[in-house]
Amino acid sequence: MFTDEEGLRAGFLRALVAFGALAVLITESLSVFHALRPAPVAAAWTAIIVAAIYFTIRRKRFNFHLARPSLLDGALIACVAAIEIVIAITAIASPPNSADAMAYHMPRVVYWVQHASVAFFATPYLNQIMLQPMAEYLMLHTYLLSGGDHFVNLIQWLGSAGSVVGVSLIARELGANVRAQALASVFCATLPNGILQASGAKNDYLLALWLVAVTWFGYRWLRTKSRSDAIFFGFSLGLALFTKGTAYLYAPPLIAALFLPMLLRRKRGPILLSAMLTVACVLLINGPNTGGTSI
Repeated sequence: MFTDEEGLRAGFLRALVAFGALAVLITESLSVFHALRPAPVAAAWTAIIVAAIYFTIRRKRFNFHLARPSLLDGALIACVAAIEIVIAITAIASPPNSADAMAYHMPRVVYWVQHASVAFFATPYLNQIMLQPMAEYLMLHTYLLSGGDHFVNLIQWLGSAGSVVGVSLIARELGANVRAQALASVFCATLPNGILQASGAKNDYLLALWLVAVTWFGYRWLRTKSRSDAIFFGFSLGLALFTKGTAYLYAPPLIAALFLPMLLRRKRGPILLSAMLTVACVLLINGPNTGGTSI
């Protein structure tokens, strides 16, 4: 399963980035009309799912080739899958209970539900309105669609699962073979603090997912010079900046490591042309923000 060039793993990571960008679009759009309620949110996601199925069938691009792994590789993949399944069960079975979740992650979601809007609200605790809201936007959608906080922990778990997939893709991009890609996934899935974070209601692992996506799409962009990769790179960066302030510390070194060698070789033309798309995607995510600041 680690031999696909544009197959299941790549499609999954692209879908996660598209999902994040669409969640921002839906949230900000409905918020303008104070329509962040279960029915409008459900209708928006239903329309998106139907459209995605229609265009997928119409384009007839089903390139999800799954090669049979060796016994050892299969065991490594099974271990990663087992870890993620256990974490998912823990995330669903446990209510949000960390100090930060109780202090501002969940309270801001409850305020938004009450007002059907992510506009700023009066509060003595500024963390509830001044911190980046991407994770809470996704929590808000699960809250509205499920009628409670039953699935809010799955946002962090999604970050964990996506990071595991993204790390294997980065390993492949760097030339790793199937065994090395599987081992990279194992190391990502077994990070002790990562396992703790992946079943809670915070935003650290979601940020990690977007930074992993920034790295992979950046490598892809350098290799393919594709506008599609430039767009996904921009959305990944925009989502990272929209999730947690530490993205402003972690993202610049990653971007410099990716693009500085190319710029020093004066091969700037194709990249600079696509860079405008990247900047536009970052601004599209962070520009209309009404649920928290981005500084």
